[in-house]
Amino acid sequence: MAKNIRIFSPLDGKLIPLKECPYPIFASGAIGRGIAIKNPTYGVFAPFGGLVTIFFPIGHAIGLKSNDGIEIFIHIGIDDDELSCEEFKSEVKVGEVVKPGQLLLKFSPPAIKKVVYDSTTAVVVTNHAEHGDITFELGSQSIIVKAADFARKNLSKENTRMEETKFTILGESMSGKTCYLLAMYSEMSQGMDGYSIVAQNDRLDTELLEAFENLDDESISKERFPQRSEQVIEYLFNLNYAHKPIMPFKWIDYPGRIMRDKNDEDYPKVAQNIRESSTLFICVDGELLVGDDTARKIKNVKRKCSMTINRYFGKYFEAGGKLPPVGIILTKTDLFQHDTNDEEIRKILYEAFSPLFFAENIKIGVIPVTLGENIADDNYSGEVDPVNIHLPIFMGIFFALNEQIAAYKYKMDSNNRSINDMDYWKRDEEDSFFIWRDDDKIRRLSAQISNTQKENERLQQLIQNMEQNKNKFYEYLDQIMWFIDGSWRS
Repeated sequence: MAKNIRIFSPLDGKLIPLKECPYPIFASGAIGRGIAIKNPTYGVFAPFGGLVTIFFPIGHAIGLKSNDGIEIFIHIGIDDDELSCEEFKSEVKVGEVVKPGQLLLKFSPPAIKKVVYDSTTAVVVTNHAEHGDITFELGSQSIIVKAADFARKNLSKENTRMEETKFTILGESMSGKTCYLLAMYSEMSQGMDGYSIVAQNDRLDTELLEAFENLDDESISKERFPQRSEQVIEYLFNLNYAHKPIMPFKWIDYPGRIMRDKNDEDYPKVAQNIRESSTLFICVDGELLVGDDTARKIKNVKRKCSMTINRYFGKYFEAGGKLPPVGIILTKTDLFQHDTNDEEIRKILYEAFSPLFFAENIKIGVIPVTLGENIADDNYSGEVDPVNIHLPIFMGIFFALNEQIAAYKYKMDSNNRSINDMDYWKRDEEDSFFIWRDDDKIRRLSAQISNTQKENERLQQLIQNMEQNKNKFYEYLDQIMWFIDGSWRS
């Protein structure tokens, strides 16, 4: 049975699980079992007596082998392509015998963070398979990395799975959020230009389509509209193209009361979901834009919509929050289409949501929608014939694809850095004297390099597919009123 071992941390800082390391090649466990150290201080010290086996030219990574056969690898920071020897000063060299606690290298955390933004350091046992549980200690801190847990872990079966995309919508009750969702789902479940949206479970699909059938029933007048809801509702959908899924997403509907009631259990989740959303939607009731008095319309929107949202955003920004692209959905366009033109819409929204429009790097798209231009006729017994109902969701999907493409490109860059590191490590082992050369390690690194290269090929194909999908949305984005970089775009 493999023996459990105990290792003292070679750096001061906060010990965290290796899976939280921002460098994927270590977080995945591909190099070995270990920990990460967040916000390390100025130096790396030998955790045991032994031999220096590896020292990367820049000085940001070092390998050691203890007198009793423990092999560890210490890697400081991420994005090592950006680092230089200026940030590090080595105190030992390869082949040197070191004592426990001996200073191995000095570095400047502020200088590293200035270059690569993160000095988190990975400490891994590369020959972990020869050992049982590994305990890492630093003062009162301790993390145990169990052999059994690692054996059960699926290291990288699916590193290219898309993270869940979120869209959050805010608005007062009865502003038309639910009606918009029902009409959007009815239209998009049938498909448009090859794209379709499908609920992730049959029950939700049935509920939404039955609710839309009720909405489409002209004979019941105002009773056709869904009842007022004060609940937070989350809907899970898949976006498909040619009946093939390309993006799962969650649509989160918050009632206006949430932003006014700090004691509500869902209040803290609003900020979290806004931060995690690819697009934030704000629903403005079109009834507030009826009439020929612009000043009155501005007051209406302020009192019955933007006052609550602006106050919430004030606290959100104070807490360091940042907004994703914002889509302002103007519902019930049929009620104000003859009273309010695009220029007046811009003026009303700019005045009513003034702090939002002055936010740094804000992107705002304004989208008037309606269930039908004549739906209000004869006491709301007109035909349901949606207009622009697809534009908000297409806007959200466009920005979600942008996010995912950027994430995949970052992953590819990270993989390339990992390949370079592993190749250096493999060549160093190959150059070792045959008595000490670890052929198993060479084979493991060769296999990992090959797997990482194949993953990059998959990522590149995903990026190409997403770029093609994203480009198809430009014609729809041209139909939206945009406010970008402090000005309205024509």
